[in-house]
Parts: sequence; C-alpha cells; structure tokens
Amino acid sequence: MVDEKGALVGTITFSDLHEAAFDTCHDAEWTAINVAREHPVVLKRDDDLETAVKVYGSTGEVHVPIVEDGTSMIMCGVAHEHEVMLAYHRALDQARAEERGEA
Repeated sequence: MVDEKGALVGTITFSDLHEAAFDTCHDAEWTAINVAREHPVVLKRDDDLETAVKVYGSTGEVHVPIVEDGTSMIMCGVAHEHEVMLAYHRALDQARAEERGEA
C-alpha cells in the first residue's frame, strides 16, 4: 500500500491474511489497512544482489517492495524471489567462468 505521495506504508501478504483469507464471516470488518503490515521488509534501490539474497534468506518473503531509500520510502518496484535467485546464480556462474578463464 502506498500513500498519496507514493510512499510505501504497508504490505499485505498471504501469510498476513492467514486466518482471515478463508473466514468470510468477517469480510465487512476487514479492510486493507486492518491487515497490512505497517513496517514491511524492503529493498532499497541501491541495494546489491547479495543484500537481496540475504533479505530473502532471512525473511522467507517471496515478493519484496523496492523503495528509493529508507527515509522517503517512495516505492519504485517489487523484487520477486525467483528472479533475484536466478540473477544471483547467473552472477555466480559468470564469476566461476571468469576464474577458469572462460569469459
């Protein structure tokens, strides 16, 4: 969720909805703001690939918002675990190839 300035103010993941997701008797009571995580895990635009891998490893998140910086929290994208891990493995393969003189 972003505010009127585009600053990230919360996220909603499936795990956040765990109990409410299938219990429809409270649907009228639940709004995005009620279930949103107010201090979500984020990556900053200038974080490197190693930082992203550590964030995924320590949090178990599948999607992580990307913000301009930790102060403004202006959201500029979403990183997907699959894509980050794929990029990480490509970088490792490239580094190994360079070590062997193949690149």
